[in-house]
Amino acid sequence: MISGPVIPWTREGLWGQILKDPALIEHGLRVVAQDLGLRDGCTVDGVARDAGGRTVLLLATPLEEA
Repeated sequence: MISGPVIPWTREGLWGQILKDPALIEHGLRVVAQDLGLRDGCTVDGVARDAGGRTVLLLATPLEEA
């Protein structure tokens, strides 16, 4: 049997995968900061730079089990 990639079901598991290999999301992506606090109590899981150097906000939200 051939198996596809295993997607983590928790936020922590998903974020761990992103930190381990950001290129899984986009080629050339690199995480530059974590747990960024914004105004009014909002937080962003991470800030990254894409291959062109543009800023990318990362929000780790796993899919809900069907």
